[in-house]
Amino acid sequence: FNKKSKTTVYIKYVIINTQRKMTMQEIDFERLREDLVDYFGSAMFNGFPMAVVDVTKVETASNEQLIQIAQSNGFDLNNYIKSTGFKL
Repeated sequence: FNKKSKTTVYIKYVIINTQRKMTMQEIDFERLREDLVDYFGSAMFNGFPMAVVDVTKVETASNEQLIQIAQSNGFDLNNYIKSTGFKL
């Protein structure tokens, strides 16, 4: 895979969900970024000083890069779908 192909695969995952279609705008990227910073920040203060590099990457990442980082660290993107305000 080249870099563009990997990004395309991640974006397709976000857009196509098994239960319903979801768009990039439905993901709460602000909350995802905060959780990733917390995740790597905790690692940094628990004896993994190189995690500071990951924190910096998360802070400067585009939305597509956030998706890649989250998936590679086991985050479930379904937890970051913005609420529609009603339930069926």
